[in-house]
Amino acid sequence: MIQLVMASTLYQVASLAAMVDHGALDGLGMSNEPVARRVLVLADGSQRPEVTTPIQDAAGFEELASRFDAVVDLGALVWPRRPRQFNPRPEELLMWQRLLRSHWNLGTERVELVLESLQVTPAAALARVFHDSPISVHADGLMSYGPTRDRLAPSISQRLDALVYLELIPGLRPVYLSENSVALVPVPARALGAVLEQLAAHLEPTPEVAALMRAPRPASLLLGQYLVDLRILDPEEQLELDRAMVAQARSDGAQVVAYKPHPAAGLGGVAAVEEAAREAGLELILVRDSVPAEVLMSWLRPVSVLSSFSTSLFTARAVFDLPATAIMSRLVSHRLTPFQNSNRIPVVLADALLGQGAQDHTPQDQTAATLDAAQLQALVDSVAYCMQAKLLPELREASEEFLTAEPALRDRYIRQRRLRALGLPSAPGRSTSAAASARLALEKRLGPEQTQRAVSLVRTLQRTPRYAAKTVGQRLVKWSQAPRPTSSRGR
Repeated sequence: MIQLVMASTLYQVASLAAMVDHGALDGLGMSNEPVARRVLVLADGSQRPEVTTPIQDAAGFEELASRFDAVVDLGALVWPRRPRQFNPRPEELLMWQRLLRSHWNLGTERVELVLESLQVTPAAALARVFHDSPISVHADGLMSYGPTRDRLAPSISQRLDALVYLELIPGLRPVYLSENSVALVPVPARALGAVLEQLAAHLEPTPEVAALMRAPRPASLLLGQYLVDLRILDPEEQLELDRAMVAQARSDGAQVVAYKPHPAAGLGGVAAVEEAAREAGLELILVRDSVPAEVLMSWLRPVSVLSSFSTSLFTARAVFDLPATAIMSRLVSHRLTPFQNSNRIPVVLADALLGQGAQDHTPQDQTAATLDAAQLQALVDSVAYCMQAKLLPELREASEEFLTAEPALRDRYIRQRRLRALGLPSAPGRSTSAAASARLALEKRLGPEQTQRAVSLVRTLQRTPRYAAKTVGQRLVKWSQAPRPTSSRGR
């Protein structure tokens, strides 16, 4: 049997190497058929692959890929389309299987798939192309702890065998694919640590990083995320986040900040960090190459690792035992839309375990900071149920009990509107009375007709992307400044 293992980032290749070394990719299916050949399928997932370093050209790739018998590049085959645009029509599936078998030297042997998220291409497309192959899913981040985004088609769900995941939070059980009763195969953080240390020994740091390694000074590692590109934060809030990370680095005793932009982020976004570091009197080292953040941790052993909700915060803690802080994670959780957003569980975990106040950088309230393992699992299950209630009906009873027993956590992470829509315990009457009071105040100022128009605009604003909010706000201001109607209520 040939095992096709898909990877879309260099970090995924590293995590897959750890899974191979740990033996987690052996005997995944019910048949326990031995793997004769293991083929790594590269499908670059960066936002702009044309201007980023290809995975196979990244430093250290050859060392990681040595665990596989062959490496193939899906992106090169489908070019000029990108791998995530690979989505064959039903009538083309058989043709594509013959093409891939020919180009990848698979012959007629039985194929087993080890894919990443099955909700998106190209993983979903490969599952459709190899329509009779058993499927296992690998997960290298925090999304494995969240629910499946959409119900999988029976043609895919009936072939699922296992979820292989990095155990970044020991003891926490993943929710992903649980509705399909897949086998859970945890890979301990130490297995990833061994791979990363080996990778770090084979890589050459940039001159700036090498200079810091030769003459060590307290440094913080700042990990950028493309939150503006994902329309989670607006540019002003992104600037606030960058400044908050630099301020926290200074508070942690750092003299140097090493800033690594997210590999999938667009160009730019560095100027704000440079300005903030200059104002704080800290030296800035910009790390632009494709070296994983975890390798930088191994080299620099920073005094702190800072980001919003990056998976690397948890690898810093679990693999290298480094202090890690999630900055402005609570604001990000409020910005995520819709409530089913797949980033919600990672943000909740970052805020609950590593979060810190966005304004004054004081430790978050003890309600979240002192969660034990059972409470954390109950929180994750409850948020997951609220995200995908139809997929996870078996979690309802336990969620009701938890949300009743933990009102502070409930109100922190789950919106009242969502709770009421699902008939779950919520803060009674709070939003209704607030809305009524606000409307009454508006009617006293603007009159009933203008108030109704204002309310309609607010509802439009709630459904409008944040970049369009300014236009709607200007219209609200214009109406509020219009001559007041003369009425008994207005007087």
